[in-house]
Amino acid sequence: MKALLGSQDIWEVVEKGYEEPQDDRAQTAAQRTTLVDQRKKDKKVLYFIYQGLDEAGFEKVACVTNSKQAWEILENAHKGVEKVKKVDLQMLRGEFETLKMKEGESISDYFTKVLSNVNQMKRNGENVEDKRVVEKILRSLDQKFDYVVAAIEESKDVDTMTVDELMGSLQVHEQRILMRKEEPLEQALKCKLTINEKKDGPTSESSQINHECYHDKNNQVHEKVNYAKKEEGEDGILLLAKKGEEASHENIWYLDTGASNHMCGYKHMFKELDETVEGNVCFGDTSKVQVKGI
Repeated sequence: MKALLGSQDIWEVVEKGYEEPQDDRAQTAAQRTTLVDQRKKDKKVLYFIYQGLDEAGFEKVACVTNSKQAWEILENAHKGVEKVKKVDLQMLRGEFETLKMKEGESISDYFTKVLSNVNQMKRNGENVEDKRVVEKILRSLDQKFDYVVAAIEESKDVDTMTVDELMGSLQVHEQRILMRKEEPLEQALKCKLTINEKKDGPTSESSQINHECYHDKNNQVHEKVNYAKKEEGEDGILLLAKKGEEASHENIWYLDTGASNHMCGYKHMFKELDETVEGNVCFGDTSKVQVKGI
């Protein structure tokens, strides 16, 4: 509103007001001309004020006789008396000190939040210099800007830096951070399943699963799979095995494991054992062990 009234060259009437003479007949022609001009400006100010009020606000200034009175009433209604302003200012100061950039928040959004608080303090009579705002922003940025803050403090004079200069510098570094951000390294722990069906029909026995898993230099398959991706529309089955602490109890047996032959590592458990039968058993990690007896 101040900007609007100032653009119309009528803010001085609100700020200083004017005195209505008791008897304008005793005034000179120049004084009458000045008085008429002041009255016109005063009514013009009242018109602009009325245009910006709702019904509740208009009721507060409906009975005033000049623009200065109307402005003072509205100013007290919106800002409150000095005691209320002091309380509001204390709250704004506390908010200013606790402001901190959130993770993932952009430089533009954080500056908007800080400057909104600063403008409210200024409207309540606080003198907030750029140096104070710059120092506040530098110490409350996200930790990913720590090296940027150190570079700015070393290369530039923070005491003379404006808020706009700091914002421009930080936005440049923010763009560089976003450009250099690497993609997540999903390929390091990835198991890829490709299902190819034979032409003779989509049966579970005829489906082939080609696996590409990470192997070490000894051609040993790693035990953990962190990521699996199915490339074709056929439903696949991913079997996971977790290796925990091995039980040492000799009396534990696993029935119906799905194997064609069952094995036991304890010779004394067998009532009859033909040790002339020998062979090899191949495990999933391509290792082999010799077995004996039946």
